[in-house]
Amino acid sequence: MTSQSDQKKLLGNGGFGVVARCRNVNSQEVVALKSIHKELNEDGKAEAEVMYKLRQLDADKHNLVKFIEHFEHKGQFCLTFEMLDLSLFDFLIERKLKPLHVAEIRVIAHQMFLALEALKSIGLAHCDIKPDNIMLVNHCSQPFKVKLIDFGCAKEVSALARFDSIQTLSYRAPEVILGLPLTEAVDMWALGSVLATLFLGRHFYPGESEYEQLRIICMMQGLPKDHLLNAGRKARKFFTESSGKAWRMKAPGEYQQDTGKAVKQCPAYYEAFNSLNDLLKARSQPMETTEEKDHKAFISLLKQMLHFNPKKRITPSMALGHRFITMKHLSGKTCDKLYVAKARLQMTRCQLEMAALDPLATSSKVPSWDEASSSENDSEGSSGASLDQVSRRKTYILESKSGTDDPPTAPVDQDLSRKRTYILESSGGTDETTTPLVEVVENNRKSISKRKGGTKDQTTAVTQKQDKVTKLTALLDLAVGKNRTSKSKGGIKNQITAVVHQQEKITKLTPPLENPSVHDGVKKNKRITAGSPNICEDRPPQEVAVTNITPAKNVTDKTDQIMEEKPSDIMEVRSKKKYFRRIRKFCSKQFKRFFSCCRGVDDD
Repeated sequence: MTSQSDQKKLLGNGGFGVVARCRNVNSQEVVALKSIHKELNEDGKAEAEVMYKLRQLDADKHNLVKFIEHFEHKGQFCLTFEMLDLSLFDFLIERKLKPLHVAEIRVIAHQMFLALEALKSIGLAHCDIKPDNIMLVNHCSQPFKVKLIDFGCAKEVSALARFDSIQTLSYRAPEVILGLPLTEAVDMWALGSVLATLFLGRHFYPGESEYEQLRIICMMQGLPKDHLLNAGRKARKFFTESSGKAWRMKAPGEYQQDTGKAVKQCPAYYEAFNSLNDLLKARSQPMETTEEKDHKAFISLLKQMLHFNPKKRITPSMALGHRFITMKHLSGKTCDKLYVAKARLQMTRCQLEMAALDPLATSSKVPSWDEASSSENDSEGSSGASLDQVSRRKTYILESKSGTDDPPTAPVDQDLSRKRTYILESSGGTDETTTPLVEVVENNRKSISKRKGGTKDQTTAVTQKQDKVTKLTALLDLAVGKNRTSKSKGGIKNQITAVVHQQEKITKLTPPLENPSVHDGVKKNKRITAGSPNICEDRPPQEVAVTNITPAKNVTDKTDQIMEEKPSDIMEVRSKKKYFRRIRKFCSKQFKRFFSCCRGVDDD
């Protein structure tokens, strides 16, 4: 039993009781023990009921604190939980209230959306979300991996109508202040206030009084709609209707006269923003285009989380699909690739399993947002090298973890995705990979010599097509030689593999020539030696069977040739000429696409 425990350290103290770090003397497990005051034992039992209900959920998957057991000791009700690191409030204090980067906030937001979605699935509302009740699991090994704790105020959503006041000031939803019907949307408002607090390094809304909090909300977001004020049971406590039946907020003197409560004015810095868009001004340092785009996506999400109308407030499932969480806004070609790579790695460092991200393991050697990625004088090449390092690290983790050659299906940055996909699909050495390309060229050329005959135009068209393949293969030789000394051999292998697959498709599309009845003077049964396209410079030339085409004496005499040919044969030749023109046009497009792809990979 955990009741037989050795108290080590006091973790927290409040009106409910105390939380201490303890060790189970039987299992030697370190736990957090929450001891409830005797007069609040009923509240402790209610929390235990909620925790047992939460056991139907996966605590680790849904980022909820893991409940172990409960017991009574000397008349006090006690609950034991898994031991966590420190709360976000304490974390901000340790950072001397230094704001978090939006990439770090994204990690926390995603996990909390999963937690709220899980609570909604079982009909529960937390009702006390704040930085004190979101704890880091182990910030050293899993940066910004968090869990939601303290379900002492949790309520069933169906029973929220019985409660008049819930949540902590500064994080209290406006429907609670105005007396509107309550739903689980109160948790989304509170979470939005927490994210804004992390962004600013201070409370987003003041906690002096409900009047001051509501005044700041209205200053940044405008007055609530008339139908909300008409439905609010406590709306007239803060608002009044003028003669024209237009609502306005009471002045501090009016509020004090009507309620008898003095208004303690909040600090001036709460009035620094006239709208949520002004949050962009909170960053004193200038931002690059990609970072500014990320900040705007965060503010877009924040607006939907802090919507005055709870029915229009974003839900957890919708929030998980917002572009700030999925990072779809960072997938454009104009985005800073190093910023995007660091943002994605920030998500993977706490081992998140997202639909929009690859399940990568953590890495301790990840660029930090607090450290400069590169100086202003760094060259463009050095930034590219950093990106390649990041991409390789991710690739190796993917290969070691999945053990498959399937490319990632999630929408990720286009360049990094292409590079990673090629490496995953690679198999064999460079020479083995490019050998089929040589065989395709040789087989197609040999197929000409095996035919009994053919018109001059037909054989010329096929030969020209094969010459184009030879030139492209020679260019591949240079690409292989250039990249052989680099560390990303897997990428070039798969580029060549892609060309082989494309060439095979072209070969299938090229029908075998029928034995035409027209004789254009092609000499047969004569072989010559030609240098095949060499993949390695040191490979000896190979013999390829090629038809040595020499014009007959009567080729220039078009009149005699036409006399010898039948009309049906002429139509057949013309149709095949048209067919080969289409084939050449198709091949040209495909090779252009391939080399544009190669240039993009080399640039990365």
